[in-house]
Amino acid sequence: MLSAVLRSKPAIQVCISIMKAFVAMRNYIATTTTVTAELAEIRAKLALLERTDEDNAEAIKRPFGRYAQGIGQYLSGNRRPVCQNPAGPQAAPADRI
Repeated sequence: MLSAVLRSKPAIQVCISIMKAFVAMRNYIATTTTVTAELAEIRAKLALLERTDEDNAEAIKRPFGRYAQGIGQYLSGNRRPVCQNPAGPQAAPADRI
């Protein structure tokens, strides 16, 4: 390039400096691309874990929701049992009458 036209020491040093700059830029781009890809992979895994966590929390809430509600009522002073017979405590089954 420049050193091919001008055969002086400064021209050769400038050419070497230019080559070093291009090599440094290539290394930077390669490193940045790798880091960006790894970061995207980590973000995808985090999003998957967050969705799984929400699904697990919902799955736990569903079966225990009624029991938690009953415990809340019991603790708040409403001592009525959660699984109370809707016909009343004295109602007997029809076959026993």
